[in-house]
Amino acid sequence: MFKSATVRLTAWYALIIMFISILFSVSLYEVSLHELDDRLHQQMVFLLPRVPKIRAEIISQHNLGSHALLVDLVYFNLIVLVAATTASYLLARQTLEPIEEAHEMQTRFAADASHELRTPLTAMKSEIEVALRDGKLPLSEYQRLLTSNLEEVDRLVTLTNV
Repeated sequence: MFKSATVRLTAWYALIIMFISILFSVSLYEVSLHELDDRLHQQMVFLLPRVPKIRAEIISQHNLGSHALLVDLVYFNLIVLVAATTASYLLARQTLEPIEEAHEMQTRFAADASHELRTPLTAMKSEIEVALRDGKLPLSEYQRLLTSNLEEVDRLVTLTNV
């Protein structure tokens, strides 16, 4: 139960971190590409009238620079993905650990309480069944049976009041 919750929580944490990382990377790429385009334009205006043969080299360098930036951002996001998944798993375990412990304690308590309630009920039921089968019991036996059952009921009341 908690393993699947850990996986789901890890996935959500990693998804949120990756969304932010990719959003940041796209913004960084757009701003950087705009800066590269501005510099290309400046070089074209300044150099083209003087050296027309350089135009192709400048455009090639611009394309290489924008491609290198894109590759770097992809690698960066892969590293963020691995780190975010690891950190998310550790955080999810830390978050769910106290809940898991509380759940185990509750399960143990329910099992113990169930056992403690069944024991007196089983004793009362057995005594009553024996008394009902033997229809010729003296009044003193019925009184003993009722006294014993009353003690068991008092024990149950004490258990439920704790």
